[in-house]
Amino acid sequence: MIKHVCVAARIGDGEAPGEANTSGIRKTSNEASADSGYNPLGLARVLAHGVVESPLLRMTKPQERIARFIMLGTPCERIIARKEGALGWMIFNNPAKHNAISMDMAEAVPAVMRGFEDDPDVRVIVVAGAGEKAFAAGSDISSFGAVRSDPQQNRHYDHVNELSYNAVYECGKPTIAMIRGYCIGGGLDFATSCDVRYCSDNAVFAVPAGKLGLGYGHEGILRFGRVMGLMRARDLFLSGRRLGAEESLRLGLVHRVIPLAELEAETTAYAQTIADNAPMTLAAIKRAFLEYEKDPALRDLNRAQAMIDACFRSADYVEGREAFAAKRKPQFKGE
Repeated sequence: MIKHVCVAARIGDGEAPGEANTSGIRKTSNEASADSGYNPLGLARVLAHGVVESPLLRMTKPQERIARFIMLGTPCERIIARKEGALGWMIFNNPAKHNAISMDMAEAVPAVMRGFEDDPDVRVIVVAGAGEKAFAAGSDISSFGAVRSDPQQNRHYDHVNELSYNAVYECGKPTIAMIRGYCIGGGLDFATSCDVRYCSDNAVFAVPAGKLGLGYGHEGILRFGRVMGLMRARDLFLSGRRLGAEESLRLGLVHRVIPLAELEAETTAYAQTIADNAPMTLAAIKRAFLEYEKDPALRDLNRAQAMIDACFRSADYVEGREAFAAKRKPQFKGE
């Protein structure tokens, strides 16, 4: 992925809760022109004089925050990638269709996730949707006639989508789904591929395959079974009914329900909490979970154990002990 534009933002004490101080948000790169109308997020709009207005920078309490993020090039303009410190963000950017996932969007996901995995500065990846109405309202059904009209096309379509879901699920770094509004069908496949799911109180979840007459891949059924159990997954698939945020929390589909206005701040704070931990330990934990969730005959527990052993030989292990003894915050370097 290629660096595209760096944005710096200051949100000051004088703001009303939930509002961005747009007068203090300035582009710091000359790589994008302020009057070009360039809109990389589908969440931010470029105003006159180089000011960027973005709902992603809203805070729920009057306070000051400096936010610096770097836009990254992606294979598809409807998939946005950005870095903010130790956090990588992958954003579905198709708000006109509630971020419905098209074939080219799905094809772009593996490259974005690979870029984050290869970047040592990124320690946690957040997956989100542009705007406040949807995480992703399923696949782009309007394109099915062109890409999913016969069994051969459908197998290719399913293969592309499974590669995209697995790129998230098999990522060696922690992943968090930040879910606003609709999270339907393929969008829910992406969410259940993440390690943790935070949702807004207006979130809606469903798998409407039965209402569309399409076949749903067994991989997706297993994905839901891992998260919420096969008994509850049966209800979700067979009924096609919609679940609200609170019911989804009770059923174990999400980890937390948060008021919409606070969702991004809470998700970012949680992601940073994870990012502050030792990277090698996080990688070993993820590998252990990934191996445990495989069929027993396919598990590579030696690989998981090798990563655990490496933690005890690391400089971070020394730093963690020294920081604990000195009662200070450890500074982990992933080595």
